[in-house]
Amino acid sequence: MHPTLFHIFGLEIRSFGLMAATGLLLAFWLVQSRAKKSGEDPHIISDIIFFGMLGALFGARLLYVVRNWEAEFANDLWKIVRINEGGIVFQGGFIGGLLVAWFMCRKKKVDFVKALDIVAPCLALGHAMGRIGCFLNGCCYGGLCSSGLSVQFPRESLPYADQLRHGKIDFTAVHSLPVHPTQLYSFAANLLICLILVYVTVKIKVKGQLFSLYLMLYGVWRLGIEFLRDDQDRHLGLSVAQYIAIAQFLIGLFLWVYFLKSKKQNMEVEDASTTK
Repeated sequence: MHPTLFHIFGLEIRSFGLMAATGLLLAFWLVQSRAKKSGEDPHIISDIIFFGMLGALFGARLLYVVRNWEAEFANDLWKIVRINEGGIVFQGGFIGGLLVAWFMCRKKKVDFVKALDIVAPCLALGHAMGRIGCFLNGCCYGGLCSSGLSVQFPRESLPYADQLRHGKIDFTAVHSLPVHPTQLYSFAANLLICLILVYVTVKIKVKGQLFSLYLMLYGVWRLGIEFLRDDQDRHLGLSVAQYIAIAQFLIGLFLWVYFLKSKKQNMEVEDASTTK
């Protein structure tokens, strides 16, 4: 675990912030490349994505603060703005970024659904890099693990503090008990989702279905990986993130069918017009 990577000119460069920034830059690069191939103006798409990223950052932090208000922020309001120390929730960022992107598409007169298809793989790529930051920062950690894939975190880490608080270890322990590296699992899964979406881009002919597929793939993954995580409160056996993941999958499935039906209806209208 390396929350702080190095210092330069007196500034502390934290791993979470650096990896999140790297993810945003890679996602930005991929967006521009895909925008050109789709026939959209990359400069306009870049503007939309830039403001969408700001909305995503706000939404991601807001959801994290709401979920961890009593534990982290109630007695230290300034900590809310110290986002470089980590503490964002992807699903909050997804919702915030989506809302801002919708507004910007209307303002720039860009097809919102087409823009979503362009952005879908880029979201997974940026998210993948962010999960490496989570691993280096020690957040989003997994539950106890006895396999060879397990990792142990040092004293100053969140997993160590959580296990100490719940009596799983005592203060003499040097490291946490072995846990699942769920951050690295998520890095691999999001990278795979990105590659799948890039690969099927030319195979999916119905506008909106690529984004729908992203919602379903990530929804299924997030639902599953949450069972291995140990940093979430549970309600009726599931975490808040899992309820959101279920909703995300169902929305993706609904949109997949909706866009397919819309495409068929448009084709039928065109055929009827041609026949007349």
